[in-house]
Amino acid sequence: IGNSATHTNNHLDVFEIIKDTDKNIIVPLSYGAYDYKNYKKLVISTGFKIFKNTFTPIENFMPLDDYRALTYKCNTVIMYHIRQQALGNIFMFLYQGMRVFLNSKSPTYSFLKEKGVIVFDLQQDYKLVGVELGNEDKASNKEIVLSLRSRAAIIAKTKGVISLYHSLTNKIN
Repeated sequence: IGNSATHTNNHLDVFEIIKDTDKNIIVPLSYGAYDYKNYKKLVISTGFKIFKNTFTPIENFMPLDDYRALTYKCNTVIMYHIRQQALGNIFMFLYQGMRVFLNSKSPTYSFLKEKGVIVFDLQQDYKLVGVELGNEDKASNKEIVLSLRSRAAIIAKTKGVISLYHSLTNKIN
């Protein structure tokens, strides 16, 4: 759940929505905004109160390979931000074949839906938390992520920006 110890992750709202789950809950809280330590304490205490021994806060930075190994064991990711954040994480999780839940108010949710990515609205689809995504949906999401974020896609987008720049500067001169 979430990517940091900041209130924009809406952890407490997520906890309320999924409070009846019996799944293991992992919450990255190793960094945050200027006042993150108090928020982090609140998330941890609330998490243990609701989920007991199935709640695992990640309080310290982990090497990237260890973090990926840990998250690779998961089949569900909840990023309940309203503002755009954690897009790199979201793309990584979609690429890995996880079921990704977002906040339907988020521009990221709208963008991904528009691109054909199979993502879920936590408010509506919370009963699917912990249910593995089907192989066809995993493959579809991976293909779309590659079309948006692969090395070739980034190079093509960069060339497009350069071309646009040149066409605009030629008009000015």
